[in-house]
Amino acid sequence: MPYTIRVQLYRGEVLEADTDPDEPPGAPGAEIVEDLVASQRALVELCEAFHAATPFDTATSGPGVWLLGFEDIAMSSYLEMLRRRASETVPFSYRQGYTVLVDTPQLRSATWWRAQVDIGVAG
Repeated sequence: MPYTIRVQLYRGEVLEADTDPDEPPGAPGAEIVEDLVASQRALVELCEAFHAATPFDTATSGPGVWLLGFEDIAMSSYLEMLRRRASETVPFSYRQGYTVLVDTPQLRSATWWRAQVDIGVAG
């Protein structure tokens, strides 16, 4: 079943990115994915692209930056939750935390981030 998704990325409580900034809070976005597995792939791709290309903050983007929390076991657990939630009600939202690990000669740090994903049925 195709779904629409919207992803918001937060560093702590600060909204840093929103795929559909003109939509009200909790509204599913405009991106259409083929199924719930594809929604997870889209989330990971968005996070990777954001942290690889964000020009304003070298502490959370570029070479020497890794994202932790999208490993297979974590994604499998979230997928089970997504399937259960989608069987109960759509639209729905969920949050997935991840860590941005920076390991460069200039800086070593870990920052906690949160992705909020709003999901609706495409159609």
